[in-house]
Amino acid sequence: MQTATSKPGPPDVPGASAGGARDANKAPAWRWDGPVSVIRLPLTVDEQSAARLESLFSAMFHLKRAVQRDARSRTEAFWAGRRRREADEAAWRREVGLTRPALERAAYRHLDASGWLRHHASKALALHQADEVWAGVERHLFF
Repeated sequence: MQTATSKPGPPDVPGASAGGARDANKAPAWRWDGPVSVIRLPLTVDEQSAARLESLFSAMFHLKRAVQRDARSRTEAFWAGRRRREADEAAWRREVGLTRPALERAAYRHLDASGWLRHHASKALALHQADEVWAGVERHLFF
């Protein structure tokens, strides 16, 4: 409970100040101590490398959009099946294909079905894109 003289802000959050919203950040900077993947790119890129890089990024964008479209339709089907969800949520989620392996298989199918996509992206990159899409679906379903 706040009184008339207390300052706004959540006093029970660690690292947060009890001052107004424009106070300087008092918490230490967040740092990632885990493993990091780095792609080393030259600063100057010739025309051939630029074209190859552009096609790689374009292919990965199209693949991610396709897997996101699959995940969205599967999520809509999952939420539409209220009775099935209430009976056995995990089984219904597996049946509509809302699992990490199912999204990975969907990414592989998109990669194999496309003629041009396979020339620019590998199955390992497709797996990473499917895992990235799964992270968003997982946040939507479980948190």
